[in-house]
Amino acid sequence: MDIAGLPPEVYDPARQLCGFNFLGRFDIIVEAPPASEDIFISIDIIDTAHLADSHDLMLQCMKLNAYGLETRGAALGYDEAAKMVILSHRVNGATLDGAGLSVIVNNLVGIAQGLQDRLKALMSARKPSGRAAEGEIVFSK
Repeated sequence: MDIAGLPPEVYDPARQLCGFNFLGRFDIIVEAPPASEDIFISIDIIDTAHLADSHDLMLQCMKLNAYGLETRGAALGYDEAAKMVILSHRVNGATLDGAGLSVIVNNLVGIAQGLQDRLKALMSARKPSGRAAEGEIVFSK
């Protein structure tokens, strides 16, 4: 938090997490639960609350997740309570310092930008007729 220059109010010491918005585009949570040596980083990618049917989006996310190639080892998942597709990554906190964490978060933001752009492009490519061409994803309003 100090290395990134984040203000103290973004840190919740009771829950051992830091939550902040990056460039007005991504909500990022960095959490170090007391019961684990691991640090969990999650980035909000796509809000699904406005989608009547998110099946095609979820299918595309699973394709992007396959083998970790498109996510560079991070994972796309779904936060059901927030109705949000997230990108998450877990690292061992015992071997990590602030500078290393900063590098990891910045790399994840780069991945998130590419994934979000791709998923939003797929969502906006919906045909007005509601019918999809082969290989195209259709989202209901």
